[in-house]
Amino acid sequence: MNNYYLIRINKAIDYIEENLDKKITTKELAQVSAFSEFHFHRIFKAVTNETVNQYIKRVKMGKSHRKIVTSRSPITTIAFDYGYNSSANFTRDFREYFKDSPLAVRKSYKYFDKYLNNTLINGLKLKYEGLKEVPSFEVIYIRVHTGYNPVEIQRAFGELLNLLKVNKIKFSNVTSYGIGYDDPDFTPQDKCRYDACISIKNQKIDTGNLNIKKIEPGLCSVYLFEGRSADFAIAWDFIINTWMNSNIYKPGGSPHFEEYLPQLHIKKDFFKARLYLPIVKF
Repeated sequence: MNNYYLIRINKAIDYIEENLDKKITTKELAQVSAFSEFHFHRIFKAVTNETVNQYIKRVKMGKSHRKIVTSRSPITTIAFDYGYNSSANFTRDFREYFKDSPLAVRKSYKYFDKYLNNTLINGLKLKYEGLKEVPSFEVIYIRVHTGYNPVEIQRAFGELLNLLKVNKIKFSNVTSYGIGYDDPDFTPQDKCRYDACISIKNQKIDTGNLNIKKIEPGLCSVYLFEGRSADFAIAWDFIINTWMNSNIYKPGGSPHFEEYLPQLHIKKDFFKARLYLPIVKF
């Protein structure tokens, strides 16, 4: 797929992510991506293998499913959080997608039991560093549309690395980030979206045909992580569940993200990272 189309469709996808609490029209998305409404439908489907409506519904259903089984929020509140004007309409779509009602899923699911078990983090180095107000920052990113595929993620970071070499940017001025938007427990593996990102300190460069966006985390719960690639999912489950059970804060609407830390001795499939979960007060 030509990067010309990917860049513009990525802008539409970012817009969807930022406005899941609203009814999003194709006309809006076409304007955001600077395509005519007629051509936008076809281009969007060519990039995502889904129609616009299929894509939006799948994202809303995946996120609402997670909130239903990991929180005590009323079903009506969750419906409003994802742009529905009534719990009846939300329940209809939810039942169509998951073959059961939101209330039945909540009653039957054992998510809390699964992730409250501390044995899941035995051997995983995860240290809570406290709450931090994180200012907004700009990233250059490449979106991986084929799930949390290590080969494709590595390829994306390789392309970003090449951009740095071409522009003669020192690595000491660069921070690498990863943003995973979907939970593989509730979203098909090949539909999970991941952004490979870099932020460059105090330098403007020609990004060529790559996307740029602003990350606005706000107040975050911060953890220091050491482990394998497979351990990230375990860590995030533990972190999110912890804050779902807080009486003061709850996970915010912004995506959580990973800041990859430099290592003196590189080991295969071993990472040091700082994990940020945006949170808000009840």
